[in-house]
Amino acid sequence: MKHQDPIPLYNGAPIPFTLAPLDITKKAYSFIETSLTEVLKQVENFTSLALKDVALLKQLDVTPGIDAAPTPLGLHIPFARFDFTFDMDRKLQILELNTDGTSGWNMMEWLGDRSGMADSSNPNKGLSEKLLKGILAHKPDASRLHLLDFPDVMTGWEQDDLIRRWIPHFPCVKSSPSVRDWDEKSLIYRRAVSWQLDDQKEEAEPFLSDWKNGLLTVVGGRSSDVGMSKAWPAILKHPLFPETVLVSSENRVRIEKEKDQWILKRKFSHSGRGTMRGVDVSRSQWTDKLNAEPGLVAQKLIELPQIDGDRVELGMFFINGVASGCMVRSGHKGSITDVSEDVMRPIRLID
Repeated sequence: MKHQDPIPLYNGAPIPFTLAPLDITKKAYSFIETSLTEVLKQVENFTSLALKDVALLKQLDVTPGIDAAPTPLGLHIPFARFDFTFDMDRKLQILELNTDGTSGWNMMEWLGDRSGMADSSNPNKGLSEKLLKGILAHKPDASRLHLLDFPDVMTGWEQDDLIRRWIPHFPCVKSSPSVRDWDEKSLIYRRAVSWQLDDQKEEAEPFLSDWKNGLLTVVGGRSSDVGMSKAWPAILKHPLFPETVLVSSENRVRIEKEKDQWILKRKFSHSGRGTMRGVDVSRSQWTDKLNAEPGLVAQKLIELPQIDGDRVELGMFFINGVASGCMVRSGHKGSITDVSEDVMRPIRLID
């Protein structure tokens, strides 16, 4: 199957989906938008403080000395997705925050369009065009937009599809950090996150060099790493997050003893890689993970609420600080990872 095929792909394979929408009342959806918008503002403020505190950056595993300047719009987190649960009874719990390379925009737009629901009921209508406008707001005089990531990433279909959707509205191209096909009039939408760029510094040198020398306008600066780190909830301790702690000598015994109540995460990872739920592994595997891997974050395990008979996780998109759409994944059998047995579905707002 070619990437031009309209059916969304992940890692070269069609994503499991259903066109049966998840119904949520407009009142409940408004409550979610308002709640998460307030949390994002708090993370922005936390980021501003963290960038001035070397000890705090070390706890977050963020490189000290990064450029603390916000985007031209004054934001550290221009694009984000909160992953969260909601049990339809106003109980909202946030699992994590993704920034910069956030995925799922056009997949959710695709599902909503094909579900046949009315535009007024579809919070993801025109989401990719909203994203384009949000990107261009950072450099209104840009001559061309570059969607930049490494070649052959698992989200390659999504990025190709975004370019296909955007070209009728604005000159844009998919670019690699290793090929200098941009100029100073270009605008870079960075999908390659910082730790990936750091891991492949030699390949990404053309982009990293021009960015460091101030030759490029990049949407999503290094300062957004503060929000991307899965460690910030352990420091900020927001009430909408389950209990989250940095694994240390002081709490290691407790976390080892309460194995089935916790999930372990790396401070920086994507697609659920490196996560481990205590309920899924033996005590020896759990202990080995705690002892062998430094820099872990532990979060109290919560049960995904069941809706329509399936465990459901939600994700709300933000464009320049404004709630702009929602992702739905249902049918999880275990830990949420890049190989989870979940199904994407549209969301429908009802009265």
